[in-house]
Amino acid sequence: MQLIVESPVCLKGLQCINLALNPPVYPYKTNQPMRKYHVLILVTFCFFGTQLAKAQKALSLQSYRVEYKIKNAGLNTSGRFDKVSAEVVFDENNLDKSSISATIQVNSLNSGIGMRDKHLKGDDYFDAEKYPTITLRSTKLTKSGNIYLGTFNLIIKGVTQSIQFPFTVTKKDNTFEFEATEFSVDRLTYGIGKSSVVLSNMVHLRIKATFSM
Repeated sequence: MQLIVESPVCLKGLQCINLALNPPVYPYKTNQPMRKYHVLILVTFCFFGTQLAKAQKALSLQSYRVEYKIKNAGLNTSGRFDKVSAEVVFDENNLDKSSISATIQVNSLNSGIGMRDKHLKGDDYFDAEKYPTITLRSTKLTKSGNIYLGTFNLIIKGVTQSIQFPFTVTKKDNTFEFEATEFSVDRLTYGIGKSSVVLSNMVHLRIKATFSM
């Protein structure tokens, strides 16, 4: 749940500053140093209140691709998830207050082969009827150079595991493009199928999403 707190005084930045610089005149005499002190407090409060509101504003998801690949009988097989929702609150200068969360609808799995999709959504693998969603929630975001490192809780089939992967953020005008070129998860950790000499344990994922302010 996202909470945005705004002071009624700061709803319009120009009005706020105007009020601070031109306070109402009262019939009684005021202490000039105290008046300046009150003006300073008001301006400071308005500035930080505005910055807090900006930092807490969620970005709007515009487009996305969530793709996977896995070796099966020595060959790479791939697919994607077609239904994803996400909520991102992002400020590159205040990562402690930023967050990323996404929900994938398991039934949107699309390998390009209908019978395979049905098998993967069944009890032996994702069990989509019982566990309809996959959830990714950030717990920590850091940055080194132009690369971000995210620590996330990945929840699949009721199993929560902490994972890490790098990603980039490209900003252009009022849009943000997030991209994780590739990271891997062990399917057996989440009870997706069983150990097999044919099917690899490791699933490689790629995520790309565009958001607007």
